[in-house]
Amino acid sequence: MARETDGFLFAATQQTQAQNLADLGAAYAAHRGLRQPVAFASWREALDELLRLGEERAVPVIIDEFPYLGSATPALPSYLQQAFTPLGLPRSTPGRA
Repeated sequence: MARETDGFLFAATQQTQAQNLADLGAAYAAHRGLRQPVAFASWREALDELLRLGEERAVPVIIDEFPYLGSATPALPSYLQQAFTPLGLPRSTPGRA
């Protein structure tokens, strides 16, 4: 599905939070055509950037093996939930209080 839609695919592995964020930053950079990996400081920052992929058009974001990420970062499901307002808009949307 990611290939057909030019979506983003990240395959998580069982490793530390720092390693997962580094791997996600490398995958994100490759998807965006950047020469250097992106260094995400936190999952909240990473989630905001992943949501920005869909600013101009709908872009599927596929995270395979999400339970591995949750195992290393138990709060990650909550961060994901907080990344959206009740209206389903990214929290970084301009004009949001």
